Amino acid sequence: MQIYEHHVIFDEITYDREELKDWYKSVEQYKVDFATLTNKISSSGLSHNKKFSSNKQFQTLDTENQIGIPISDYKQIRCLIEKFNFETPLNKFDVDVLIYEPKYYFAPHVDFHMHCGIMFPILPDTGMAPIDFYRLPSGATWGKAKTYITNFERDHIYSYHYSLDHPSMFNGETIHGVRNNNNTRVFLRFKILHMTFQQVIDAGNQGKLFQKLF
Repeated sequence: MQIYEHHVIFDEITYDREELKDWYKSVEQYKVDFATLTNKISSSGLSHNKKFSSNKQFQTLDTENQIGIPISDYKQIRCLIEKFNFETPLNKFDVDVLIYEPKYYFAPHVDFHMHCGIMFPILPDTGMAPIDFYRLPSGATWGKAKTYITNFERDHIYSYHYSLDHPSMFNGETIHGVRNNNNTRVFLRFKILHMTFQQVIDAGNQGKLFQKLF
């Protein structure tokens, strides 16, 4: 593991991005509005009342409702899930795809249920916008499921340009956002709801995080 202040690179795992690209192209027609699908899932089982606002620039895949196959059931995805050894296994709601259209601005925020996210970049091949990490803005109070009005020069800590060879994890409890450029940005995401950023790192250091199958 390469451990940084707010992100980790899991260099124990190398993934085939070309295989993920081919898979994504085969299911790209099942794109839906991220907010609509997430609000539907949230109302059926999550414990907060936060509602996402629809934005055509932020999409996801809904293969389960359209063709009856959750993303987690595809063999290309299942083989990546099985490289990890979480005490609480990922379920189908913990695996999704994030699609940021060109120029989409994902405002700085803190996640609610998700302590951290493991990310597998799919697109673009070059010029992928990084994730930005921020310190708490002056006068603001920290909170989950909260969006912050930041001053980039004042509040920005650092930006991470994702590895295209290894999955990376970011801390969802740090203020973070994305300023997308002219590319469509597509990521496979594993949502980690039952372990904090530090607990995942500790499991890796203790030799408990990865399956012994590779």
